[in-house]
Amino acid sequence: RRVQRVRHDNGGEYVVRELAAFYAERGIQSEPTAPYSPEANGLAERHNLVLLDIALPMLADSGDARHGLPALGPQHAGDAVLYANDLHNATPSSGAQVGRTPHEGFFQRAIALSAFRRFGCRVWVHSPGKPHKHRSKLAPRGQPGRFLGFVHPLGSGVYRVLLDTGKET
Repeated sequence: RRVQRVRHDNGGEYVVRELAAFYAERGIQSEPTAPYSPEANGLAERHNLVLLDIALPMLADSGDARHGLPALGPQHAGDAVLYANDLHNATPSSGAQVGRTPHEGFFQRAIALSAFRRFGCRVWVHSPGKPHKHRSKLAPRGQPGRFLGFVHPLGSGVYRVLLDTGKET
């Protein structure tokens, strides 16, 4: 569906020349609200609060005692909010048609809840052996990491993982 307008606070992240040019070439109307007045941007502020209400407990519960993994720190709050948004869009909403999710209404396809994993859980990323490097049959075939969510668009089947080495894939 075509975006017709974007309502936003007067924050610096939205008031930039590049974004204004992007909006203009696509015919999108920018509607800034009065600065320092969250009341004027009520729906977005409420949605942000809902996402934080989902993301903060996920972040706090992202540790895994079975594997000796501590909870992920505040540097992963953005990852938790993105994943919370995916969860929110994949569950039925009063604003969506009866029996449909926001994701289904927008993309015309459903997302199975079985695709979702616990935020921060232990995962293994398959690392295929290189042709010149021989690996024994019992050598690990993957790298350990932590689940951070999906690469967008949701349902792409590509996962975001924080490897134990600190690299994000």
